[in-house]
This record gives sequence, C-alpha cells and structure tokens, in this order.
Amino acid sequence: MKRIFKYVAIIFIVFLIPKNVFAVGLCDNRTMADYRELASNIKVYTDYRIVDNQAIFDVIITNLPKDVYVLDTVNNKYYQYSDFTTETELILKDYRENQKLNFDIYMNIGGCYGQKLTTIYANLPNYNEYSSDEVCKGAEEYSLCQRWGSVSTGYNDFVSKVNEYKIKKQQQTNKPYTPSEPTMKDKILAFIGDYYIYLIGGVALMVLLLTALKTWATNKNEFDFKV
Repeated sequence: MKRIFKYVAIIFIVFLIPKNVFAVGLCDNRTMADYRELASNIKVYTDYRIVDNQAIFDVIITNLPKDVYVLDTVNNKYYQYSDFTTETELILKDYRENQKLNFDIYMNIGGCYGQKLTTIYANLPNYNEYSSDEVCKGAEEYSLCQRWGSVSTGYNDFVSKVNEYKIKKQQQTNKPYTPSEPTMKDKILAFIGDYYIYLIGGVALMVLLLTALKTWATNKNEFDFKV
C-alpha cells in the first residue's frame, strides 16, 4: 500500500512541475532564432483619454507572434493568445499615469515553452491637469501649461506665473523695431541702385574706347606694316 502511495505521489509531483522545467534542452536553436527574429518586430504604443481631468492610458502591443504569452511584470499579470485583441495585437487598458511598465514576451510552443524572447517597455508620463485651465489660453507653449509633465506649484502660484509670462510675451511682441545692420551684399546692391546710370555710362565709354583702339590698331597694321 505504501509503495502504491509512493508512486501516486511521484506522478502527482511530476504533473505539478512547470512545463518550462522540461523545456530546457528541448528547444532547438533554429526555432529560437526564428522566434527571436519575430520578437524583434514587436512594438509598443500608448494612447490616452482624459477622465475627470486625469489621464487614463491604454498600452497597445503589436506584431505579436501567435505562439507567445505576455507578462506584465509590474502588475504580475499574464496574457495568452486568447486575450489578444486581434491575431497580432494586444490592447491593455486603464493604466494610470507616471508608470514605467515592463512586458516580458515568452514562447508558448512545444519544447520552447517558457523561453523568454524579449522585454518591451512603456513609460507613462505625468498629466498636467493645469494644462486645460482657461488661464493657459495664449500661453500653451509655457512650461506650466504643457500637457505632460509634473507641476508641483499650487493653483494660485500657477495662475500668477502664467499671467506674468503672458505679460512678458506681450511686451516682447510690442517692442520697438530695431533695424539690423546691412550686410556687404546689401551695401553692394544699394551702391549699384544709386549709381547704376554712371556705371552704365562708364561701361559704354569703356566699350567705345576699346572699339576705337582696336580700329586704330587694325588701320595702323594695314598702312604702316603692310608686307
């Protein structure tokens, strides 16, 4: 009776051992190489929506091979192929801001079960709830009005700083015009514009003079040096 119980216990323990224990040495290199290449194409994107002035993020993992499963290491959640949104895409919803997420991708096929292929990352930024405030109209480029980023100042201080920025911006917009110094090219063009009549006359005179000299040289050769 004890021997039968011993055998039953051994069989029970064997079935409890995770599959990846048996996977060691059973996953051929070619299969691993093929899946690692597929895993190199996996991409992660984030999308968001604003709910009650808070950002809620969705994480979209694309180009997933069919025979893999995904582990969200931060929340310790597994996602199988049956959880995929489409054949190659997994959308994970309702993440909060300011999180650094890691997703491990494992093989889920034959002797390669449990073999890790890669890790992908998604960083979720802080949402600046002040960015939608009316006072930010006309100052959207100001740091305290940016949509993403951590703002530690209180609301009254925020309003004061934004208004101060808008005043400085208005002053810079209305500052008096200061002409820039003309470049050498501008000076040359201005000189030509002012004296082009004289320049044209000088060129014309030079052409006439050269023509006259050429004519005189020709006549001199004909009458004084004729062979």
